[in-house]
Amino acid sequence: MNSIVVSVSVSKPETLIVNGMEVSTSIAKLPGEDPIYFDLDGPTGNETAEHPEVGYAFLAERYDF
Repeated sequence: MNSIVVSVSVSKPETLIVNGMEVSTSIAKLPGEDPIYFDLDGPTGNETAEHPEVGYAFLAERYDF
């Protein structure tokens, strides 16, 4: 089975208030309009807040859209 990349989203850490506590997170990802390049640190323009993973991949076939 061949898969095609249909979307790449990036984020930078931001502080959110969750249950009254300040939390640094990069969970809110936005689709990029410019080309995104990948190197050993992951996609350019992406920063992580807590976790060491620099990227995730999900198959479009797993979603009903």
